[in-house]
Amino acid sequence: MKKNVNSLRTTLDCMRKSARCPTHWTCAGASVACLLLALAATFNASASGNFSRTGSMNFARLYHSATLLANGQVIVVGGIYGLGAEQSAELYNPANNKFTLAGNLNTGRWQHQAALLPDGRVLVAGGFDTNDNFSAAAELFNPSTGTWTATGSMSTGRVDFVLITLPNGLVLAAGGNGYNVTFSSAELYNPATGGWIPTGNLTAPFSLGNGVLLHNGQVLAGAHVYDSSTGVWTTTTPPPKGWGFAGLLPNGLAWANGQEFYDPSTTQWTSFAPPSSGGGFAILSTEQVLAAGNVFYVNARPYPTEETGKLAQLWNLSTLTWTSTGNLNVSRIHQTMTLLPNGQVLVAGGESFDKSSNRLVPIASAEIYTP
Repeated sequence: MKKNVNSLRTTLDCMRKSARCPTHWTCAGASVACLLLALAATFNASASGNFSRTGSMNFARLYHSATLLANGQVIVVGGIYGLGAEQSAELYNPANNKFTLAGNLNTGRWQHQAALLPDGRVLVAGGFDTNDNFSAAAELFNPSTGTWTATGSMSTGRVDFVLITLPNGLVLAAGGNGYNVTFSSAELYNPATGGWIPTGNLTAPFSLGNGVLLHNGQVLAGAHVYDSSTGVWTTTTPPPKGWGFAGLLPNGLAWANGQEFYDPSTTQWTSFAPPSSGGGFAILSTEQVLAAGNVFYVNARPYPTEETGKLAQLWNLSTLTWTSTGNLNVSRIHQTMTLLPNGQVLVAGGESFDKSSNRLVPIASAEIYTP
């Protein structure tokens, strides 16, 4: 493995210097091929855990949401396919590994957020609508009836914002992006009234979504910490290196952006090496984190190839390191990854590199990861 890692470093250095690769390709002209050979050599070690194919969704989609319901099924909502926002939703049933349609949204949307309410309904809010406008609209899915109903709209249209259910049953929407602006505003949704009310502003504008509900009832969003009992935001010092995917480990640590975690008891961040894969993440019940899928940009163009787009790794809390695991069956990025009650992970949709058209295309396929 050490030799393979050194080979990868040599290839990357070769690419930076536009020299010749050890494979005798010119890096400037064949950088993708050089990098893929190095990566394939680095991650071909066998490991536990594997992906298996499961039933496909009825519609291809990316930038969708996937929410685990109280009954163990997963509701997949919206997303984008082709040139328009997807209006459909579908349910994944782990009992038969099938997706079934679950009605249509009142408005198509993508890059929205979804939150499970205490009564089992799902709140879906924001995102881009069918006209690619920033949407403030929100609606509710009722699993018992399989229907969608409109509810009160947010004060402003948002994408890349935090949407998270608080211990008191209210739902916090905070930050995000709008028309040439990143918001510091926040608001609360009350399921009992269907309305939104303002709450304290973040200490600075924030986007990239993904808030984490800590065991103490506070919400962590990047360097921002929200106290639901007072409606006041504070900041962590020092701040995290970045923000993207975030989630809560079973032991109460908040894991973020593939390279650090936050300890609420000390209010400190601990860093570790990032993964080589990372099109999506899922926190497992074993206090491990699964990273799967990948994309490399060459001359600002994405290449989620058969080799890089299938990569998967596991992060281990005990060692703070990444190890290889079984690869995806289909290369993908922008997929959803949802932890199921049985400890498996549902990977759904996203986009993959199509060789025939030489471009990224939305996909409907899904697969299951078994640790």
